[in-house]
Amino acid sequence: GGKAKTSFMNNRVSLANATNLLHPYYITGFSDAESCFFINVRPRPLRKKGYAVEILFRINLSSKDKLLLEKIKDYFGVGRLLLQGNSASYNVRSLSDLQVIVDHFDRYPLISNKYSDYILFRQVFELIKQGQHLNDVGLKKIVSIKAVSNNGLSNNLKELFPNVVPALRPLIPSQEIPDPQWLLGFAEGEGHFYIKISIKNQISFRFLVTQHTRDINLLQNIAIFFNCGKAVSRSNKNNISDFIVEKKQEIIKIVIPFFENYTLIGNKLNDYLDFKKAVELDLRNKTVGINNAENLSEIKTLKQRMNFSRNSFNENIEDGDSLESVIESDYTSGNDNPSGEISASRTEGARKNNKKKGADLCLSNKRQFSSSSSKNRV
Repeated sequence: GGKAKTSFMNNRVSLANATNLLHPYYITGFSDAESCFFINVRPRPLRKKGYAVEILFRINLSSKDKLLLEKIKDYFGVGRLLLQGNSASYNVRSLSDLQVIVDHFDRYPLISNKYSDYILFRQVFELIKQGQHLNDVGLKKIVSIKAVSNNGLSNNLKELFPNVVPALRPLIPSQEIPDPQWLLGFAEGEGHFYIKISIKNQISFRFLVTQHTRDINLLQNIAIFFNCGKAVSRSNKNNISDFIVEKKQEIIKIVIPFFENYTLIGNKLNDYLDFKKAVELDLRNKTVGINNAENLSEIKTLKQRMNFSRNSFNENIEDGDSLESVIESDYTSGNDNPSGEISASRTEGARKNNKKKGADLCLSNKRQFSSSSSKNRV
């Protein structure tokens, strides 16, 4: 990833002053983390074939990241922003606008398992462009593609198309990290900066990137890219894995310089700045004549306002779980067995964290999309 700067900057950065020009690979990395490619087939008795086929590209975030979504919209130059309560979404729906999305991901390919969903989405996009969704053969082809995309077919569609043969789910050609900007975008979506303070006031730091275990190969490639850390499967949640860096010297010499060289753009930037400030304060504690109690108090304040205190979305954490409780229960002493690094199932069709209680953003978006009225069309 090139030589990163080693000096720390103490000032908090205004999100509004961050650069307006997003890098194409940042867009792809962030989309690998946060986007959804929807294929929707709905019974419509008044239509000629009795069905409506709709496709949608969406990124759904906390409303606190509305500015980031505006930057993504500016990058593509198409689509609409929709604000609903505490969430904000970027939506691209028309065929002409979706052509811009397709052109981007053809040129800057996704590398997580979302690549497969994109290829299936593109196949349906091409069929619709050709008008194939208006005949029986084309409609059945779209339903067979939908059967292996995202959450598959609803019970209603299974009843309506009982003899559908699921399409083959495309394989990912490469999961090598293509560019540092891809990693920046991916960390913007799936990365976490974590401070732990023990009962004896021992301070430790962790940087995590979380994914479904089917993408553990991608997490291992992140470890290769950084040349530090490890990819491990969580001991008590067999479908979640993390890339984790917890050695202080690797945090200081590799992780922080990376994020100094490649600046986060969304709400996560503030978490990173608090994390970096805490690392600086911890380093100062080793210096003679420094007020350790004062520094410790400030680190505790920084820790308290990080991550979920800022109410950013994360589809891998169950409702009501704090990041701290999740990490501590999943990585208690002796549980992060290195053998778990490659033992977990990588089934292609597996969904993210089946035990989640409604925090699956793709699923909630799907419901929102299929039930959206004409007044919400984008």
